[in-house]
Amino acid sequence: MRKASLAIVIALIATTLGVIAAPSSGAVEKRFSVFCKFSHSTRQDPIVAPGHHRRSDHQHVFFGNRSTRSHSTYRSMREAGSSCRLRADTAAYWVPALVAPDGNYVRPHGAFAYYRSVGALADQKIRAFPKDFRMISNDFHFHCGEDRNESPVPIDCSGVAGGKRLRLTVVFPACWDGRRTDSKDHMRHVAFPTGKGCAKSHPVALPRLAIIAQFDVQDAAGYLLSSGSPTTAHGDFWNTWRQKRLRELVHRCLGRGVTELCGEVRS
Repeated sequence: MRKASLAIVIALIATTLGVIAAPSSGAVEKRFSVFCKFSHSTRQDPIVAPGHHRRSDHQHVFFGNRSTRSHSTYRSMREAGSSCRLRADTAAYWVPALVAPDGNYVRPHGAFAYYRSVGALADQKIRAFPKDFRMISNDFHFHCGEDRNESPVPIDCSGVAGGKRLRLTVVFPACWDGRRTDSKDHMRHVAFPTGKGCAKSHPVALPRLAIIAQFDVQDAAGYLLSSGSPTTAHGDFWNTWRQKRLRELVHRCLGRGVTELCGEVRS
């Protein structure tokens, strides 16, 4: 019994040391997250189809900034309210709407926005997204609740523990060219890191953003997206945060020497 107790103590000490050494060892993922309720749905897209009367070619579901429309400006977004638990997050996140077999759109529950410093970027200086920064990503997968098994199509989550809601995760590039806040295809100004970090063409490390949209449906097998087949899944991000608060969170939660997992931020 004493040997077992000693082993437990040693394990606890080792775990503690591992947490303290996280920035150099990469044992602990540095991140913070914000939960945003579903805000609204519209066939508009201020990144791909900006302009007062311009419409996107498909329906989107929006989280975060409540005013996001095709005619929105950086200033109007900053002055608007947010569906996020953290009021300072007035950014906009959106993905295509999920479509049931009967043609109806599925109402989303909400979305988590994860800001991380992982992999080859864990020991690099991470900069906050610049104001009015925009990007799109088509790196996605579907999964059930907390289950980590990834699928390229919507699936049946009814038999998965904690799988009450289907989730669509979109992961964004984390390397920036340091110059443009957008590009013609809304992708070329950013790039995904390699095993060695950011390439010379995109040398600035940004938070590794992931949007996890939650839909109130269990069995989504055979469902489509408003953009078409599941292979058309993508996500959009427009940085209209209260910039000072974003910089503070990036420094406190993702900066060098960080040993604390910030988790969800609400204030």
